[in-house]
Amino acid sequence: MLDLIGSSCVVLCAILGQPPIQDGVDGRVLHANLVHLGDSEKSDWKDLRLPTATTLQFEFDAERNPRPCVLSIVSADVSDDWSVVLNGKVVASLAREVERAARLYELPERSLADGTNTLLVRSERGTDDILVGDVRLQAGSIRELKKLAALDVVVLDADSREPLPARITVLDGSGQRTPLWYATSPATAVRTGVTYTKGGVAHIEAAAGALTIVATRGMEWSLARREVTLAVGARERVELLLRREVDTRGHVAADTHVHTLTFSGHGDSSVEERQITLAGEGVEFAVATDHNHHTDYVPTQRSLGLSAYYTTITGNEVTTDVGHFNSFPFEPGAQRAEYRGDDWTKLVAGIRERGAQVVILNHPRWPAVATGPFGRYRLDPATGTLTGQTFCADATELVNSTQLLDDPLLLFRDWFALLNGGVRVFAVGSSDSHTVDDPVGQGRTYVRSTTDDPTAIDVDATCEALRNGKTSIALGLFTTIRVNEAASSGDVLRRASGETVEARIRVASAHWFTPRELVVFLNGKAVERRALDATPGRAFDATTTLSMPWPEHDAWLVAVALGGGSGGSWWPMQQDYSLGATNPVFLDADGDGAWSSPRQTATALASRWNGGAAALIALVRGLDDATAIHLVDVARTHAAWSPELIDAIETAAAGREELLAFLSRSRAAANAPTK
Repeated sequence: MLDLIGSSCVVLCAILGQPPIQDGVDGRVLHANLVHLGDSEKSDWKDLRLPTATTLQFEFDAERNPRPCVLSIVSADVSDDWSVVLNGKVVASLAREVERAARLYELPERSLADGTNTLLVRSERGTDDILVGDVRLQAGSIRELKKLAALDVVVLDADSREPLPARITVLDGSGQRTPLWYATSPATAVRTGVTYTKGGVAHIEAAAGALTIVATRGMEWSLARREVTLAVGARERVELLLRREVDTRGHVAADTHVHTLTFSGHGDSSVEERQITLAGEGVEFAVATDHNHHTDYVPTQRSLGLSAYYTTITGNEVTTDVGHFNSFPFEPGAQRAEYRGDDWTKLVAGIRERGAQVVILNHPRWPAVATGPFGRYRLDPATGTLTGQTFCADATELVNSTQLLDDPLLLFRDWFALLNGGVRVFAVGSSDSHTVDDPVGQGRTYVRSTTDDPTAIDVDATCEALRNGKTSIALGLFTTIRVNEAASSGDVLRRASGETVEARIRVASAHWFTPRELVVFLNGKAVERRALDATPGRAFDATTTLSMPWPEHDAWLVAVALGGGSGGSWWPMQQDYSLGATNPVFLDADGDGAWSSPRQTATALASRWNGGAAALIALVRGLDDATAIHLVDVARTHAAWSPELIDAIETAAAGREELLAFLSRSRAAANAPTK
């Protein structure tokens, strides 16, 4: 094989009038410079921050090639479809990859013309900003130059032995993802070191040597791994078996935030690739949410034969200057909701008028903690009030797996403040995946369902469940709650005489996650922490039971499980943690058949307060922190409120950090002297 490569180099280089390619030389340079193509300034690209042009075109002299040869093109930040056109014929598309690297594109024999040849790099959209250049011509095929070996990889259900849609990752001897060649087909979605397959055999080629092949299918399934060592030109069949390790019966796995390059205009996943990745990650209820576009996946899903794996919903990420709102379902041809405006109440009302049953505020701390919607409108961490906006969506994202925060509980604290302030809002998890490599469904929402058949999901019932918190959220960990054997997430549990609160919390994960801790929150305060005795490398499924007395006043209960990350580049995560959480179970402590928030309870108590300091202090001492904070906040409007009263309450609240912090802010707001 090496002799053949050397011979072909000599022949081609002689044809091109160049000296033969030697070791360490990367071919004949056709265009040396790196240029910025696109239409926008890129501040982090230094000397190339301003676009050079919208296309790259140049001429070079050559003679017709009797054998295949290779174009090497350096590129970076490619997400759109950029065509490589040789003498008026499209010969390749630039690899949709972010990292700057030289990538190879094979030219068939007789692609070059005698004399002058013209090479053009162009995009139909013209809105994607890329770096491209250092174009070189090399002799030989990619197989010869990269010394490839071939793999036929099939992923099977370990129980049924039927082929499974899956994500296949190929690592080289150093554990890095290796480029895959000759792998693209209508049944695959391929990026560096990764191919999704919709089932059957995946034919791929990679540089010969030591290789590790890993198969996954989302967080409910096991991980399978095979190590092989292949010689140049060898071919081997690899069979990988996956088994469902997390029992989610009674729930469907939903991703309510999914994008395509085709309709969102950024990212890199075509609408066809998106269907293959949804099937490969085990998503069962997929909401298409391209920006200000009603996207209907159904025709593409059907054409690819993937209708058996998931139900798809036409949605829209209504993208405004004051926040992004995932909204669904819509009729595919329906008029889009208005996205111009700065009033959440009017924007959400307009979305609902177009038919949406569910409206979700997305990534509330994006693009940064201080500048996302909750930062911009100064969400108060104690009272849950926003400055200049009224929260009116059904839910908000606490897990967005392409925008995970360093602190996994930061968004939970925001949510707890809203709940305590009387905002009926529920948690969702999603992926916000725009690319093939960012696993769709990595962040997800489990929705209670009367069917486990992904083709028989009742869309209206699922939307109702999402709207009413009959759900849990997941980033690798499946978590559910049952209180007094009667109430689950989103339910109101009415108190019975003399009864205690007994919560049974289940946490489950596949063997490639390790749950570590369970935290239970009552009105936002951690009232129980339990270590989870998971063994690394083994699937986990355990139910923790805890009992507590009924709270004095109505309250809500949420369970959060935390653990380690996925452990490798086969399922890349933004942060190295896993998470699962329930939505609230609402505790009707007074037995009136309804749940009152801490704000509502505090307002009712304040209405009976006589204005005396002693009475207020006595009330505060008997309340949990959340209700006490709201009572103090309500009392601030009373005529008897004074810095002296704050002093007295501070004395009564000794040791209660959250209440003391709120009192400190109250003093500052009242411009009172600091103690």
